[in-house]
Amino acid sequence: MLIGVTGCSGSGKSSFVRFLQKYLAEYQLTIFTQDNYYIKRELQPRDSNGIQNFDLPESLDLDAYFKDLLDLKKGIAVVQSKYNYNNPNLAQEQLTIKPNPIIITEGLFVFQKLEFNSYYDHKIFIDSIDEVSFSRRLYRDETERGYGFDDVNYRFYHHVLPSYRTYIEPQKGHCDLVIQNSENDIQVLEQAAKEFVRRYF
Repeated sequence: MLIGVTGCSGSGKSSFVRFLQKYLAEYQLTIFTQDNYYIKRELQPRDSNGIQNFDLPESLDLDAYFKDLLDLKKGIAVVQSKYNYNNPNLAQEQLTIKPNPIIITEGLFVFQKLEFNSYYDHKIFIDSIDEVSFSRRLYRDETERGYGFDDVNYRFYHHVLPSYRTYIEPQKGHCDLVIQNSENDIQVLEQAAKEFVRRYF
């Protein structure tokens, strides 16, 4: 079974996947994150101000991502480099991802290639209002990734939201499940994960 999870940056995708892991603990799971397919920092596209934009489809090697995801679905293990948030001060480690009966993948562009979407058994969209997504991203990037307020603010409103409107939000209508997560309440995601597991497992 292949489950895809997408939504705006800061919408709660990773938290929802963690709850799925919790409530699917009795099953064999593979968690496959699209973040590990970002291209090198020096090759990232730049905006009109010369600032690198990590929120475009071309910021990632989507061909490699979809190839590896299809290999996992076929039962073939894949090797990837763990994403270091494009931070040159953080080392990158090699990961071997082994296939299991349930594969959960999450990321901004997991449904970007429409011809691949038929391989998903469940397509999930985490929806959130802009202000809540920004506050979550700010907290995460400041505490976990070492980025300051000015950097996070600029990228969110110049990169994240325009990309979301263009590439990600249109996928909402093609998803099997849309979870509204605009209250900044982690229990909303946990309850949604529990209900999903109850319904399909």
